Amino acid sequence: MPGMSGLELHRELVKKGHTIPVIFITALAEQSRPPGLLRDGAVACLSKPFSERDLRVALAAALPGT
Repeated sequence: MPGMSGLELHRELVKKGHTIPVIFITALAEQSRPPGLLRDGAVACLSKPFSERDLRVALAAALPGT
C-alpha cells in the first residue's frame, strides 16, 4: 500500500471508531511484531509460514459463529 502500512491503516481505522476483525499476516519473526498489535484490536498476527490450524483458529476468532 503506497504511503501507509497495514498497521498504520488498522490504527487509523480504530482511531476513527471502525472496529473490524483484522488478522495480520507477516513474514517478520514473532519478536519483530509491533508492540500492542493485539491490544490495539487485531484478532491475530500470523508469521509465515503458519499452519492451517493456526489460520483456522484466527478465522474462528475473527468470525465467531461461522
